[in-house]
Amino acid sequence: MTFAISSLNNARLVKRLGLTVLVRRMSVVGAAMAVVFVVVAVASDGKPNFIVFSVLVGLVVAAVQGLITNCNTAALSPLAHVAGTAAAIVSTVSTAGGSLLASLANGSFNGSTMPFTVFVAAYVGLAALFVLFGSAPSRQR
Repeated sequence: MTFAISSLNNARLVKRLGLTVLVRRMSVVGAAMAVVFVVVAVASDGKPNFIVFSVLVGLVVAAVQGLITNCNTAALSPLAHVAGTAAAIVSTVSTAGGSLLASLANGSFNGSTMPFTVFVAAYVGLAALFVLFGSAPSRQR
């Protein structure tokens, strides 16, 4: 449900805020939610209440989903003349990279939610840093 709401709300937000501002804000919100996710996992010793865990997964994944689609849009904007090829390459690289990163998280499973939440927070935090650094206004010298 959160995915559908996020997707339907995305176009309105892009129109209102602009793509770069939205991506920057979504990266910060996603990272903050991921930190809350880790805090809940640590506070419950890796075994949070199912409802709380489900709600947090939904919120974090919805934020990341919005971030991914908007980052892809921003990355492909200058490539309109080769959009099909560029989209295929970006999707292939994203899928391959995501699979490799997921295998790291998968290998650390210990029967609790702790490794999952830590890896989610680390990956969302890295994405936020890349977005904030990569979309910062350039300084003219």
